[in-house]
Amino acid sequence: MQLWVSMEEVEEGTLRVYVEPIGEEKVLVWSLSNSVQPGWQLGRAPLYNVTTGFYQVVLEGVLGVNQLDVLKVDDIMMFYGPCSLWPKEATPGAGATTTTTSLPPISTTTQEPLGEYDCDFENMFQPFCKWQMSEENGTVPWRWQVGPPQSLSPGPSVDHTYGTATGHYLYVESKWADPMASAQLSVGPLESFQCLRFWYYMFGERTPQLVATTSINGDVYSPEFFKEGSQGDAWHPAKMTLHINGGNYYATIIAQWNESSQGIIAVDDLRVHPGYCPYDHTDPASLHDFENNGSDFDVVDGGIVDWDTMNTGEQVDHTLGTMKGYMARVELSEYNVDDIGQLISPVYKNYGKTYKCLHFYYYLSGLSGGAQLSAYVRSTEDGSGVSINMYKTLIFQQKISQGEMWVNAEGHMKMTGNFQVIFEAKLLKERPPAVVMGIDDVFATTEDCRTASICDFEHDMCSWINSEEDTADWLLQRPGDGDAALGPPVDHSTNGADGHLLLMSGPLMPPEGGKALLWSPVLPATGSNGGCFQFYYNAAFLLDKGALTVCGSLSLSCLVCIRV
Repeated sequence: MQLWVSMEEVEEGTLRVYVEPIGEEKVLVWSLSNSVQPGWQLGRAPLYNVTTGFYQVVLEGVLGVNQLDVLKVDDIMMFYGPCSLWPKEATPGAGATTTTTSLPPISTTTQEPLGEYDCDFENMFQPFCKWQMSEENGTVPWRWQVGPPQSLSPGPSVDHTYGTATGHYLYVESKWADPMASAQLSVGPLESFQCLRFWYYMFGERTPQLVATTSINGDVYSPEFFKEGSQGDAWHPAKMTLHINGGNYYATIIAQWNESSQGIIAVDDLRVHPGYCPYDHTDPASLHDFENNGSDFDVVDGGIVDWDTMNTGEQVDHTLGTMKGYMARVELSEYNVDDIGQLISPVYKNYGKTYKCLHFYYYLSGLSGGAQLSAYVRSTEDGSGVSINMYKTLIFQQKISQGEMWVNAEGHMKMTGNFQVIFEAKLLKERPPAVVMGIDDVFATTEDCRTASICDFEHDMCSWINSEEDTADWLLQRPGDGDAALGPPVDHSTNGADGHLLLMSGPLMPPEGGKALLWSPVLPATGSNGGCFQFYYNAAFLLDKGALTVCGSLSLSCLVCIRV
């Protein structure tokens, strides 16, 4: 939880934050006393590891004998993700934990030595190292920061270098109605091929754009890397090989926004080294982005659908966000029903770890139900026995068009030895028009999957899909979209009219009635202890003619269905 506190008019006083589980005593998780900082200051209180059930947050203000004391609180914000105690003067309660849980891709506190053009922003005497900020008109400076920024949108609670609230990073923030501007960082001059690597954080309602590119004499070239929109409350890696023929150049990182932007961009651990970017194709945790020899993915013999593992120039990839990037891609309009094609990774080495989640981005455009994308894993020591009918375990499946956009996906697994990943394209309809599949940015983590288990529908449908075998679809919308009388006035996540929810209503059904099926992603086996599926619903049925039902299915996973 994030909030803003003002105690400058308080001689003696304390603000406390409690978590109160339903039906239980409240537990203190954060307190701040007698702060002398002028104006408003940022506070962050970790709310996790107190209860696994429903709870309320309780704020308690305690003042001394001076009746003129004024304690102020404003802009309370709740969000998922890592959270460290802030400010430093705050005290954790008995129920709080200040250990930050890193979200994948995870940070590391084992740092390689800094090179000539590298910067982790930890040098107090030269915080920007050799990187320089632009001072041209229309640019604003990057801010050197330790701990959570004092910003409207939530920013990083920790840096990337150390993963703590005492490490440093750079950030910029855009707010509603701010004039169009940019913030630039450059280092050089450089020559020949260079590998640029850095970590970035992008979070907010309408996050500014982030660009990495090259420049000469202030003239910026076309982007080598491009991202826009919120990427979640976590640090993410970026890497790219830079090169300009016939001259010296500068590596340049740009954050840019317009009047409608609101959000934060932060960067940390900037590294520039000569040569191509290093890459270990056997490490499951490496980012397999198809930029180098297709990340050694190969097409499985015996299939008809032919994947291109080094596709570039036909559409924007996910890694770089430009037409220069590479991906695995296939166009399916020329194939027939039941034609399949498989793409298999190299053997990923276990290194004594247990990998629990496969992360990747996929692209599936065209006619919904025309083709199906599946992801599998197989245990193997040396990669032998590969065939189109090899034994493999399904961890992800999708056949609904996602439009012309990259979608984040996760698949639950438990791989304790060496393994391979298989992606399969299968035709469900005869020569479907304009159906395109793409795969990019594959990596595995030892942490459990997150997005497949939790979905608030604020950005998309996560990995939930509407069925093709029913009579109507669930609609992702705001409470006031369409006929507001058909649903609740607010959503549950934000308790506001601007939040999002899934809606199914009688007028969307045919006169004789029908059903709308909503399928979850593929979920892992729960074992003998079972599992818990939790959701919030708002349902009203005329004359009891309807039902909301939750079911399980071994063929896919779990479904929610309404019959009217």
